[in-house]
Amino acid sequence: MELNDIRQAWKDLDHRLDQQHAEHLQLRREIRLGALQRGLRPLVWGQSLQLLIGAGLVTWAVSFWIPHRQVTHLLVSGILMQALGLFMVISATRVLALVRRLDLGAPVAAIQRRLADLRQWRVCVEAPINAVVGSFIWIPALIMSLAAHGLDPWGPGMVTWAWMSALIGLGVMAMVVWLARRHGFGARLEAHAAGSSVQRARQILDEIEQFERE
Repeated sequence: MELNDIRQAWKDLDHRLDQQHAEHLQLRREIRLGALQRGLRPLVWGQSLQLLIGAGLVTWAVSFWIPHRQVTHLLVSGILMQALGLFMVISATRVLALVRRLDLGAPVAAIQRRLADLRQWRVCVEAPINAVVGSFIWIPALIMSLAAHGLDPWGPGMVTWAWMSALIGLGVMAMVVWLARRHGFGARLEAHAAGSSVQRARQILDEIEQFERE
């Protein structure tokens, strides 16, 4: 065998090895991205359910405060509940839209940027608003439920109790967040706010990025 033939044989071998390596990387990428897509399904299902619940709250709130619009505390309770329902609808719609924007055929860096937008929304917008609203929204919900059954205990004592309960709820929420950040649990708190589906998707993309660099 001549020297040129040997060189050509080595080039062919290198080409086949490179091709096999590229095919292996592509297969591994498709497998991991498939796992990422499946992992986001619980988030999609949960947000779809949230959207329906939010729409139900809006319907309930509107049907409540319109006939009670002459009574201030009942009107305010209904409007607060309607605002919560609207936020639930808007938030769920936003999350579902961000999930749909994840083009799994795009480069990993592009997918990571889209996932970062989803994570930022959940951590910086959705979670704080849910935490604040969740500290007191049960109070107007209770007032509405009692009023729906013909009971309206509103009075000086009820006003004091409502304000104290709301302030205590907000204070406890703020204290938990402060303690978590002070003792180094801020990252864990953010991970919890982002949700396990988003965190797992982030890990999978990091894995793909790592083995594509190798």
